[in-house]
Amino acid sequence: MVERKSHSTISGPGFPKFIKVYAQAEGEEEIVWATVSFDTIAYARKILRVKEAGNGKLIAEEYQKLAASSTR
Repeated sequence: MVERKSHSTISGPGFPKFIKVYAQAEGEEEIVWATVSFDTIAYARKILRVKEAGNGKLIAEEYQKLAASSTR
């Protein structure tokens, strides 16, 4: 049996990447806090309309291209 332990993380949009980790707990049980920009979240929701537009496949393909180009 594999035992998995996790800890608290606060993340949000971090352009040009999808995700940026703003705060992450060091221990097993810890309170984390971060300042969140609601303007940044609103902007991300505006341009990253993955669910509404169904662009998940397109975005995955673009990330694969980026990953391939960064390993060269």
